Amino acid sequence: MSTTKVTGWVGGMENTGLYDFLVGWVEGVKYADPAASTAYSWVAGSSPFSDPAKAKELTKALYNNYGADIMHGVAGQSGDGVIEAVLELRDETGNDAIWDIGVDSDQYAVFMSNEKEDKAEVILTSSLKPCAKPVYDLVAAMVEGKQIALGCQIYGIAEGAAGIAENDFLSLIHI
Repeated sequence: MSTTKVTGWVGGMENTGLYDFLVGWVEGVKYADPAASTAYSWVAGSSPFSDPAKAKELTKALYNNYGADIMHGVAGQSGDGVIEAVLELRDETGNDAIWDIGVDSDQYAVFMSNEKEDKAEVILTSSLKPCAKPVYDLVAAMVEGKQIALGCQIYGIAEGAAGIAENDFLSLIHI
């Protein structure tokens, strides 16, 4: 969907979990188009997950400085600033090919259900990390008296613990 072959990514703060998101994003972009790249930034500061104004500023900079036209905010409430920036950039440039990728829940559906259609219409899809599958598997194993493996357990797309939301803009995905 990128017309510039540059995507933008805004994270709340530098930590292992968000680096996992960033690496997954960068690798996914490269998988979809080896010629594409990602410009990224961190909200950081004293309120990395509740500073939408800073995330908005960073998102606009990613567009203006690098041409990023598909944005992904992984920054809690700061992510609202990413969406606001996308809306403003569309208005300022007349470019309706600037998009946001939501995170954690289907943000398109959330905005539509809250009658915020303007925000919903810039959400191409959302990256999901449904936690129910790993939690269910762990509890089921405990109830069944199975040996619980120690250490890190890896759950991803194949195990049903990661994916993307299907919505009006991206209705059929084959991964």
